[in-house]
Amino acid sequence: MIETLSPEDARAFLTAHRAVRYVDLYVIDLAGTARGKRITAEKLVDACRDGVYLPLSIFASDVLGNPVESTGLGIRSGDKDYLCRPRARSLVAAPWDKSLALCELAMLEQSGAPVFADPRHVLENVVARLAAMSLTPALAFEMEFFVFRDPAHAADDAAAPLAPPRGIRSRGIHHQSQVYGLAELDDFAPFLDAVRQAAAVLEVPVESITSEYGPGQLEINVQYRADAVRAAVDALLLKRTIRTLAPDHGLIATFMAKPREDLSGNGMHVHMSLRDRNGANVFDGEPTPNAALAHAIAGLLATRADFMIAFAPHANSYRRFQSYSYAPIRDDWGLNNRSVAVRIPTARGPATRFEHRIASADANPYLLAAAILAGVHHGLTEQRLPPPATAGDSYSGAPVRAPSWETAIDAFAASAVATRYFSRPFVDLLIGVKRHEWLAYHRPVPEQDYRWYL
Repeated sequence: MIETLSPEDARAFLTAHRAVRYVDLYVIDLAGTARGKRITAEKLVDACRDGVYLPLSIFASDVLGNPVESTGLGIRSGDKDYLCRPRARSLVAAPWDKSLALCELAMLEQSGAPVFADPRHVLENVVARLAAMSLTPALAFEMEFFVFRDPAHAADDAAAPLAPPRGIRSRGIHHQSQVYGLAELDDFAPFLDAVRQAAAVLEVPVESITSEYGPGQLEINVQYRADAVRAAVDALLLKRTIRTLAPDHGLIATFMAKPREDLSGNGMHVHMSLRDRNGANVFDGEPTPNAALAHAIAGLLATRADFMIAFAPHANSYRRFQSYSYAPIRDDWGLNNRSVAVRIPTARGPATRFEHRIASADANPYLLAAAILAGVHHGLTEQRLPPPATAGDSYSGAPVRAPSWETAIDAFAASAVATRYFSRPFVDLLIGVKRHEWLAYHRPVPEQDYRWYL
């Protein structure tokens, strides 16, 4: 059963945060977007005692927020409301607005069980499978994003959409990539420090910040958590924080996988280890990788195609998969090799782990984590073994066909593995939404058609 926020805890929070006037009550939809309602603070205790109601069709929304009728959850079935209860330990003050608090909801069936359509519930179910083996996954997310000039704050016409950002301190325009550049971090320091301070309020443990491979591209890394669900919550809260605070500094922030043709893509890398009932890392041991890590790698590679729609959920996601782009295009792994899909960093002993490098930054962290854990569980239970490690350049050799949105949708729909871990009703729901999006995305005639064919 879901652990919910008690009326007493709600009262205590409001007493400690007297400036709070509103509370955002929300669920996370398939695309990773928070959707819900904003209530007055005075109604929070009532919401904890009696619950609130939201339509199940929230989880049948496309990326634009429109319910997809073909899923059967929209107006044709009455667009029914379901009881939602605030989740325990999810109530936090919004660091960007002292009058606002945030609280995630659990949408429930009449039995009190979570609805099948909630991506968080999908992740919780996969975590439970590993728990049945006395294993606890520890995860850390690394998220890349771009900042561009906010046209609303521009004094000239040069700040068109996705124009290179202007440094906050230098006021100079960032035209060039300066990977790992510290001067770039200095230039964006007021924004980055605001993000870090906000993350601390949200109890999201930011570990490091780096300048990445494009002008205005940054990466924020979050510390490990031996709680996969909370690690995904960290990623979701951090995304909202970055987007919300950017305009305060004359910037817009995007986690779009490939925001511009001439720029690098945004990835969301996940580091993971597994701990046994005593807290020991089961991946620790020689030779590298040991049997448990080898099985995990094999499971990840074997299920990559099944779960590609969780790693790269949108049409734009697939523009990131190009040779020499740091986005992997093969089902491979390697030791200390950033060109592969699953990388084993140099750290050994208790820090032994893998880095999953496939996903784009536009992925839903709940579904991304669920797919990774499902691949690991599959490899462990099937005792699979991986191919030989890739040494050096993974992009060389025989050409391979990069993944596509359409094939990813079809693979997920037909996957017995996806059904086993995500449930058939959830698979059908996600596929219904994605096929609707595919048709809607391809319906308009793009400018490229006029350039090529007119």
